[in-house]
Amino acid sequence: MIISKTLDGIITSWNGAAERMFGWTPAEAIGRHLTLIIPEERRAEEDEVIAKIRRGERVEHFDTVRITRDRRLIDVSITVSPVRTRRAASTSPAW
Repeated sequence: MIISKTLDGIITSWNGAAERMFGWTPAEAIGRHLTLIIPEERRAEEDEVIAKIRRGERVEHFDTVRITRDRRLIDVSITVSPVRTRRAASTSPAW
């Protein structure tokens, strides 16, 4: 699945695979904060990912846990690829 978000954590794209995995439609997910799918006990991971991207550092592939719409915890493998533009930067975790 592919989910894109801003450096502020706002979801900007949500593909069909993300919908099938997490249960949220693109219309429901886009514009919301990525914590929509991050269990509270894992939110520090997201803070660290954003901090590294802001510093221009590379984020290595990692395995973690996310939460579905129906509150099931699922294991995921995440790769973060920053997308830089002249106007703004966003991160696109490709899951």
